Amino acid sequence: MEPWLYFQTPVYSFIMPEYLESARTVSTGYLVEIKNEVSVDPLYPMSQTYSFNNDDRISNLSTEIIRTCYNILDSQGYDLTNYELFFTEFWCQEHLKTSGQVRHIHGYNNVLTGFYFIDCPENSCKLVIHEPRNAKEFGDYLPEKDASVASHASQAINFAPQDGQLIITNSWLPHTFTRNGSNSPFCMIHFNVAARWKANNPEIV
Repeated sequence: MEPWLYFQTPVYSFIMPEYLESARTVSTGYLVEIKNEVSVDPLYPMSQTYSFNNDDRISNLSTEIIRTCYNILDSQGYDLTNYELFFTEFWCQEHLKTSGQVRHIHGYNNVLTGFYFIDCPENSCKLVIHEPRNAKEFGDYLPEKDASVASHASQAINFAPQDGQLIITNSWLPHTFTRNGSNSPFCMIHFNVAARWKANNPEIV
């Protein structure tokens, strides 16, 4: 039996520790700034900075992410000849103990969503991606043989990120972050990328 696999769900992972020091330094500064302006919610104790992808101190990372995103979309079969990619958001998030994120996607014309992990202490947040096909999610009533094994029966996949890891998915893929069980903060840069018609192209009629 040879299955034909269509409508697959890709997740891309890269280990990039060379950007970790600058990402941590720049993010820390923006976190200090936002903590002086916004109180931490006791139910979801998380701080999120303003977008800072235009900060020259982190341009090596932001440029590499855009380049990687272009290669991902190109490999997926998208024609980017007349398009350019840009960040719609590029924040740092710091999750204290018990903080996490509920299931969500990133719409508003975003095409790729990603995470550059800065501090991932033991027993902290895990990235969880969920089955994106609603018909399967609501019609799949058979139990999994082994929930610890990724299979066609899986409804969710867990990832334990590490410092310096970059993970990118399509923005339509639902994801969550489990609550931080560590006494140390879980910290990452969370970004969204969109595509726009190049300014020097003739207008679409």
